[in-house]
Amino acid sequence: MARVTAPSGARWDVHRDVAPILQRIVNEAEQRGYRFHKGPRDVPDDWGYSNRPIRGTRVPSNHSWGLAIDIDAQDYPQGQRRKVPPAWLIDLFRAYRWEWGGGWSYADPMHFEFSGTRNDARRMVAMMTATPPPYTPPPTPAPSPLPIRSQIAVGAQGRLVEIAQWELAVISGAQFTGEVGVYLGRVRDAVANLGKILGKPWDGTIIGPDQWAAIDFLYLSKGHQPVTS
Repeated sequence: MARVTAPSGARWDVHRDVAPILQRIVNEAEQRGYRFHKGPRDVPDDWGYSNRPIRGTRVPSNHSWGLAIDIDAQDYPQGQRRKVPPAWLIDLFRAYRWEWGGGWSYADPMHFEFSGTRNDARRMVAMMTATPPPYTPPPTPAPSPLPIRSQIAVGAQGRLVEIAQWELAVISGAQFTGEVGVYLGRVRDAVANLGKILGKPWDGTIIGPDQWAAIDFLYLSKGHQPVTS
């Protein structure tokens, strides 16, 4: 047998295989406001192991095996259905496979007994006490390498100019109406302004390795892969 003690001080001796389950139940019940022992004037009416037969028979009670308990017997006497534990408390016991005696033909509303097998109890305890494996975050993927681009200058035309305009529009809000695909004043001004923000002495007349690296990096930081085609 093993002793289970509620935070309020109520005690039950029960089979060691079900003791951790009962401990979990009474702890949760008292966290939710129920008190099995109600203070100095309360009588010791919470019972567990007792080697005795079922009332009126010679059949050993589940109390004899330490698989049954009685709670607050003064409040919930046998043979009546009016004074019963709170419904949520009955449901809490049932969630852990403890059957309530209040629904029997001879009502025993103080009574709860474990209805599973010994293996059921051991599995339940193992699940209750298992420690989940520590969380291991997935490795952070290596950042995508920035593309290597050719230098372009004022007057250039073609795909590289379009890429520069697209990425500059995303990172700075610049617009290139009437100059799409052509390196003219709007591209020059956008590059020069970006240089000012970054503290670089760019006049905007070229987009070389330094300018491309900054434009592509800022575009990547917006959640986009640099345009490559």
